[in-house]
Amino acid sequence: MDDVSDFLSTHFSSSIERSKTEEKGCASTLQAFTDYISLRETENFRSRKEENKNSITLTTIHQSKGLEWDVVFIVQANDSEIPLLHEYNGTVKEAGSTLEEERRLFYVAMTRARKKLYILHVTVDSYHQLQQPSRFLREIPVHLLEVQGEEIVRKIPQQPSGDIAFDDPEGDTSIEKPIAEQNETFAYPELGQGCLANDFLKRFEIDDRSVVSHIFHQWAKKQAFQNPKRLLDKISFVIDERIRGKGYKRKDVLRKLKPLLSGDEALGYAQYVIKWEKIPIEKRSHLMRERQEHFQKQRIENSMGSLEPTAKQISYLRNLGCTITPMSRRHASHLIEEYKSL
Repeated sequence: MDDVSDFLSTHFSSSIERSKTEEKGCASTLQAFTDYISLRETENFRSRKEENKNSITLTTIHQSKGLEWDVVFIVQANDSEIPLLHEYNGTVKEAGSTLEEERRLFYVAMTRARKKLYILHVTVDSYHQLQQPSRFLREIPVHLLEVQGEEIVRKIPQQPSGDIAFDDPEGDTSIEKPIAEQNETFAYPELGQGCLANDFLKRFEIDDRSVVSHIFHQWAKKQAFQNPKRLLDKISFVIDERIRGKGYKRKDVLRKLKPLLSGDEALGYAQYVIKWEKIPIEKRSHLMRERQEHFQKQRIENSMGSLEPTAKQISYLRNLGCTITPMSRRHASHLIEEYKSL
């Protein structure tokens, strides 16, 4: 419509002025029609905007530039998608401007969210092969992340062989932990206090744990609070200030946190956080990656170990030249990895 209007205003403006009283001719009729359509489109746009306040907008990262929403979901944030693999060699260019441009583009996508940002990635592809999350996720500070998996705890039969062991302080090995509960609970030899950190965070709801984690990490970075007891005293002081203030929105979490600061679990968690912040950033990224892979593999292998192999897996194995009949989806997945590496 804009192109038609520009054409009419350029080629027919003088003739229309010379015959203001003349209503005949296609130029004036077409001009009136475009004006009518433009007006209707404007009205329709306003109407749709009003009616679709609670709707979902599906867009690309490029198209989202300049726009903002209260809640944003970034889907399929896998290493083969963000950053994209180059088709000619199946790899990502580590050097040069390509990777940096995609990092900036991912930043654009993240900053479209005003209140909440959810970043989703696929754990397995259609052939049940393990997929890695985007490398850009490892560059986000750990205290800003809240990793969530299935919120419904599912009971899965424990397989006697080949599973990765997880030390459950309550002794129940038949229940798979949601990833949100696993956040900051992976026992590293370098850190210690893994069980106490686990027990302390379990006292809070899933949505509240990021608030607790953030306040501990925020002050553990300061040189003056490298002693666990001093760190807890500082956090107690900060809680009192924020509760008295008017601007802080999560006072309910702080009120629940305050009386827990005097316990052994809080002291153990403070020691854990201080040791974590002392680890170099490169090693921290490596430990986080190990933790993610550990729980991903455990969850996937537990669920696949008791399921029959899919027709797609069997067909793919035949195409790879495999003559072995897989006993389960997990067995088929291992065979696919083995034959693909040949």
